[in-house]
Amino acid sequence: MKDLYTFDSNPSAALETYEAVRSAYTAIFDALKLPYLVADADSGNMGGKLSHEYHFVSPKGEDNVWSCNTCTYIANEELVTKRVLEDDSTTDEAYPLVFTGISTDRTTAINIYVPDHSPTPASPDPTWDSIAHSVNLHAVKRALPPGIDLDTGIEASTLQSLLSSTTQSITIVDAQLDIDDDTAVQASDLTPTLPGHACPKCETGKLDVAKAIEVAHTFHLGTRYSDPLGAIVSMPDGKTREAVQMGCHGIGVSRLIGAIASLLSDSKGLNWPRVMAPYEAAILVAPQIEEGGAERVYDALDGVDAVLDDREGKSLGWKLRDADLIGYPVVVVMGRSWKEKGVVEVQCRRLDVKKDVGLDELKSEVSGLLEQL
Repeated sequence: MKDLYTFDSNPSAALETYEAVRSAYTAIFDALKLPYLVADADSGNMGGKLSHEYHFVSPKGEDNVWSCNTCTYIANEELVTKRVLEDDSTTDEAYPLVFTGISTDRTTAINIYVPDHSPTPASPDPTWDSIAHSVNLHAVKRALPPGIDLDTGIEASTLQSLLSSTTQSITIVDAQLDIDDDTAVQASDLTPTLPGHACPKCETGKLDVAKAIEVAHTFHLGTRYSDPLGAIVSMPDGKTREAVQMGCHGIGVSRLIGAIASLLSDSKGLNWPRVMAPYEAAILVAPQIEEGGAERVYDALDGVDAVLDDREGKSLGWKLRDADLIGYPVVVVMGRSWKEKGVVEVQCRRLDVKKDVGLDELKSEVSGLLEQL
């Protein structure tokens, strides 16, 4: 894990630092030349009100990232919202589903009222996994007062035994329902977001969801930790003292390597982006190439980070398979074409390139391929 902690003396400077870190992360991921998503994220237990996640879209991912097919809206599972259309507005006929949960500190019963759009009756003792098909539990958590959090991992039998000992209750009501309870907390929308729902940011877009692998996260923490720890700094006026504004940022280096390997590998081996590869190009020398030939090819690639594979006792086929396994972005082969015509074969699996190139054009050809990788 690559961790970075930032400390600023005031909120505006802290936000500038946060954006500077985000710009640096964007430059890092842009350099990989792979599609990625930056999603608005929930800070969760880290605290703070501003955070972003960086994801590679992959069917092997464990996270759900939602995006609009028209505008730039992107959010993770915890923060995604949808635009409630007029057809979904409050009606007296809307019949509620009612679920009761409990806070993580076991002191508060939490009653949840949502519209019943299910064609089948709800189970009398549903699990939280089944409740999630009818309720956006993340929206419920956002609607709760500060300091109260819904426990979504508790078993139904345990829940029933604990509810009798709670000292207070809170009712959260979806705005589509007409519930006569002045003490209830009104939430604009507690129903789950589904693919095809209207984007909350633009007028025409529809939401879609994709599996993704989270590889980095940025958090603006504010005074979440500096206040309780007494991390105080004197202001320039010399009179006032304020809690330090903090930020916490990280890139999962090992996770990043695994995610990229998963995304780009094929049946032959790995395929590293140029900025991550051990070398930009590998020069593979067949047996019985004349002395000095390999050095001429290597010198022709001046400025390219190349490795010369002139290992003795290994066939050209063996070297080709080994280069594929390692995942060099570009492979330069000194084989039959070199012996017969004095040209090399340039290969790039990711771009499906395989062509003969003379020494005069070799550097420009390889550089052109690398610019795409």
